[in-house]
Amino acid sequence: SPSGLIHVNNRGAAFLRTTAFRQTLLSAGLFALSSFVILAFAYVASAGMMMRRADESINEEVVALQERFQAGGIRDINRYILQRTVGGGADYLYLLVHPSGRALSGNLSGLPDVQADDEGRLQFTYRRPPAGGTAETEKDDRAGRGRIIDLPSGYRLFVGLDVDEENRLVRRMLNTILAASALALALGVAAGIFVSRRFVRRLDGINTVAR
Repeated sequence: SPSGLIHVNNRGAAFLRTTAFRQTLLSAGLFALSSFVILAFAYVASAGMMMRRADESINEEVVALQERFQAGGIRDINRYILQRTVGGGADYLYLLVHPSGRALSGNLSGLPDVQADDEGRLQFTYRRPPAGGTAETEKDDRAGRGRIIDLPSGYRLFVGLDVDEENRLVRRMLNTILAASALALALGVAAGIFVSRRFVRRLDGINTVAR
């Protein structure tokens, strides 16, 4: 009946207005926020650590190649890169470029066309054939990170690493953080509704006895 409907609506609005519901909702919001902040801090620290490790490895390889250049010149570097990249099994991404702009050796088709950060690091996307794939249409987009070094006589050298797996891990971590925060908030709201309804029922029982 209309009066029954009004009674149900009034009871629903009543428990939403209870102090218990509001306090539980506030606690849920604070818990979700604190969980998000803690997980976000862990996310930033983990992502930063992975990128720092990649940068340290790249810097070590750059130093090794610069020492090789001082000892044997450009031919020694070219020979070294060819040995490392033949067969596609290199751990690093390389590209040695002639002063004319022609690629001499390496496993990249060209220098990354992106702006370097304040420390000379490049974050870019490149295409690499998947395992067993050789056709251009079978290549997949990968995330790379590296540095471009200017050598004497106009030669340029790129040294980098594939960081696609690290980027995917970072994205999964971020998605987990958002899902966990949303779940914490949803559980808090559900708990608030449950506690408030019990509170309203008790009040109804007390009012019935008082009558």
